[in-house]
Amino acid sequence: MTPVYRFGEALGNCFLLIDYRSPATPKMEPKEWIAFAKDEQRCIDQLIEIHPNHLVFYNQDGSSAEACGNGTRCAALWLSEDSNTQKTWHLETAGGPLQVHVHDRDNIAVTFPAPEHKTMPDFKVNLPLLAPPDVVTIGNPHLVLWLADHAAVDIHHWGPILEHSFPERINVSFAVRENKETISLKVWERGAGATQACGTAACATHVSALCHGFVGDTSCVQQIGGKLSIHWPGPGNTLTLTGPATLE
Repeated sequence: MTPVYRFGEALGNCFLLIDYRSPATPKMEPKEWIAFAKDEQRCIDQLIEIHPNHLVFYNQDGSSAEACGNGTRCAALWLSEDSNTQKTWHLETAGGPLQVHVHDRDNIAVTFPAPEHKTMPDFKVNLPLLAPPDVVTIGNPHLVLWLADHAAVDIHHWGPILEHSFPERINVSFAVRENKETISLKVWERGAGATQACGTAACATHVSALCHGFVGDTSCVQQIGGKLSIHWPGPGNTLTLTGPATLE
């Protein structure tokens, strides 16, 4: 029997994926599905609805999210396993259209529309920043802060303060440039809190890094849960995230 839901994992993030392509899938509210996952003794980072041509994302608290890079790779892997030949999909999301290509489960590429970038020199935060903060939109909004090292910040203190410093709330990236190719990143996600990894935050951080001259057009973003490769040539261009995913 074809499952109507599966659990996916990408860089330490756990996702509950619901297949609404199937008429057998019970119609439940996002918070009901999240409660169901907790009954299964699962701590999920996000809920993802898979529809015939689009994806819908929800946070732990039941609020909606426009985009999710790690979760999209899990959804694409499910689509790939259901198809004998198709490896590329064009999927709509609230944050814009995505192109996803499954090379194998260790190399799933998600291409996002051209990101929006804005430097915020007047945004004041009492942290030893190496560059003015940036707000980058990868379908969803991210605040990117550059630090000399992660010891300079208590993410559990500053994360919620900065998340709520914007009217619609925002994801917060605490980034450290390791070298010209590598970024170390910790993320406070809107609606989820401190997380093992965040795909769109990695993308946003690469955009900020390139605009500040910290990296070239390709970088490796290291997070607690693992590494992602990000490629973005610069303003006006699409951005591609590549990384692994698994399914249960």
